[in-house]
Amino acid sequence: HELPTIKDIATVKACEGDIATLHAEKESGEGTFQYIWDNSSTVLTGEYIYPVLNSDMTFTVHAVDGNNCESQPKTAMALLDSKPKAIFTEPSVCENKDATVTFSDKNGDAINKLQLLGKDAVMGNAITFESNTETKTYNLTIYGNNGCQSDTFVTVNVEKNPVISFIPATDDFSSQMCVGDE
Repeated sequence: HELPTIKDIATVKACEGDIATLHAEKESGEGTFQYIWDNSSTVLTGEYIYPVLNSDMTFTVHAVDGNNCESQPKTAMALLDSKPKAIFTEPSVCENKDATVTFSDKNGDAINKLQLLGKDAVMGNAITFESNTETKTYNLTIYGNNGCQSDTFVTVNVEKNPVISFIPATDDFSSQMCVGDE
């Protein structure tokens, strides 16, 4: 009997907490293969496996054919792409003024898109919050260049505009002016 062989397995990337799809494929051999995936803490079976990534994972996969012949193992890797971790300063603005916030990623990756809940996405790493008369918190989704996304909250602190009052003098007639006085 010919020994079964499996094709090289492509390395895949997935965002933290997302599912990676790893696929083993028959290269040569007889009959149906059973694929066995092992990463020293978990053993899975199937042509496809779907691990949830919280760190990089390396699997050794081998195939067993209908004659119980076993293939040489292949290595499969699922690499973690990190979600953006936003760094920004929450703004303080006067009433009825817009606030622009610029974001960077704690991981050093680029941020390429921002989206306020219920609004269209904005390309780039800065977003302008429309003027308001009171402090407001916004739900914002941040997208990294690697395709990963995360949610954060931004509070725009609104400072009340100063109020200037005029208080007329009531006892000091020297400050009053009459028509014709200069």
